Amino acid sequence: MPSTLIVALEHAQIFRFINISSIVVLIYDYLLTLELEISEIWSSKWNLMKCIFLVTRYLPLVDSALIFYHHFVPRLSEEVCRAAYKGTAWLLIFGGCFAEIILTLRTLAVWGNNRNLCIILYTFFIGIWTAAAVLTAVFLKTITFAPYQDTGIPGCVNTGGSHILSAVWILIMVYDAVTLGLMAVRGLDAFRPKYVKMQTHLINAVYRDGMIYYFYLFVLSLVNVILSFTLPADFISFLAMYQRVLHSVLSCRAILHIREQSKICDSNLYLDVMSSSS
Repeated sequence: MPSTLIVALEHAQIFRFINISSIVVLIYDYLLTLELEISEIWSSKWNLMKCIFLVTRYLPLVDSALIFYHHFVPRLSEEVCRAAYKGTAWLLIFGGCFAEIILTLRTLAVWGNNRNLCIILYTFFIGIWTAAAVLTAVFLKTITFAPYQDTGIPGCVNTGGSHILSAVWILIMVYDAVTLGLMAVRGLDAFRPKYVKMQTHLINAVYRDGMIYYFYLFVLSLVNVILSFTLPADFISFLAMYQRVLHSVLSCRAILHIREQSKICDSNLYLDVMSSSS
C-alpha cells in the first residue's frame, strides 16, 4: 500500500472521530433542551421565526445522516463520495445561513429594528453568504478522493481540496465579529443599574448570552482559518461540522432562553427584543 494512501487513511480516521464527536454534542444538546423546546416552541403559533427555528434545529440531523453514510458505508466509489461530500457541504452552508438569520434578527431586535441598520445588516448578510456559497462551489470542484481499495476501512478517503475554503471561514468570522460588536455596544446600556435591577435574568439571556454565543462562533471561525493554513490539504474542512453544530445549538438556545425568561420576567424589554419573531 502506498505511503500516501496510508497517511490519507490515518487522516480519514481522525476526521471520522471529529465529525462523530460533533454529532454527539448535537444529540446531547438536543436531549438537554428538548423539554424547553416542547414548552416554548411546539405549543406556540406558527410564524416565520418558528419555521426558521425548526429548520435550524433539525436540519443537522440530515447532515449527520450524510456524514455517517460517507464515513461508514463500505466500497464507495469516488463519484459517490464526491456527491455525498457536496451534499454535506451545501447543507452546512444552508444550515449555517439559517442559524445566522436567527442571530441577525436577535441583533436587530436589540437595536429596536432601526431601519438604516436593518438595510445595512441585511445587505451585508446577503453579500457574505452569497460569497460563501460561490467560494464553496469553487472549493467543491477541487476536492479529491482516493480510489476505492480493500483496506478494511469503510467510507470515503478525502485526499485534498483547495485552500479557498479558508475564505469562507474568514467571511463568517468577519460577519460574526460585526454582530458581536453591535451586540456589545447595545449591551452596555442594558447593564446599567436601573435595568439590571428590573430584569437581571432577561437581560442576561438577551445580551450576555448573545455576546458569548457570537464570541464562540467567532473563535471557532478563527480556529478554522488557522487550521486551514497549517494542516495538510485533506484537513481543510477539519472543524466544519463542529461549526455547523455550534451554529445550530447556539442560535436555537438563543430563542429558547429568551422565551423561557420572558415567562419569568414579563416585561416591555422582552416585547421589544422578540417583536421580529412574533
